[in-house]
Amino acid sequence: MFISLFIRSRENWWAAIPGSVFLGVAAVITVTQLTAGSAGGAYLFLFMAAGFAAVYLREPANWWALIPCGVMFTLAVIVALPQALQGTPVAAVLFLGLAATFGVLSLVPVRTSENTGRMKWPLIPAAVLGGLGVIFALQAMALLIPLEYAVSAVTILAGIALLVYAYHSYRHGQDKAHGL
Repeated sequence: MFISLFIRSRENWWAAIPGSVFLGVAAVITVTQLTAGSAGGAYLFLFMAAGFAAVYLREPANWWALIPCGVMFTLAVIVALPQALQGTPVAAVLFLGLAATFGVLSLVPVRTSENTGRMKWPLIPAAVLGGLGVIFALQAMALLIPLEYAVSAVTILAGIALLVYAYHSYRHGQDKAHGL
């Protein structure tokens, strides 16, 4: 029903979300009945990602739909990972997937009342999440264990640098430090 609403009218872009969830649940049930694999849950997340992608593709002004699309796709990858890769590798995949989501979001053109341009703010969470993902990936390979204190120190210093930057921007009268 939701998919038919989505197909029939451009104004019903929202119907792609519940429609994709129901299709995903049906896919999980079908896959678990036909196979003994444990990755059936990944299909739910894949269908949900497709639903949010459809929202964006139908109406590009709904750029926000790319965030849950990327999150759902990342969760699908995590659920499909083999049991042997539990722990730190999962954290690495999670943070790198979220970083990629925000990286893609920074490439999407957004139309405002004045012009069309790319958003710059997604680069901040992309960089932070990417850094954390790399740290977890290195820890998963047991290369960063002796540097645990250095990672904490770098994180604290990065936070202080962001506070100084925000204060400097505010002090010099800039209303917006980032964005369009």
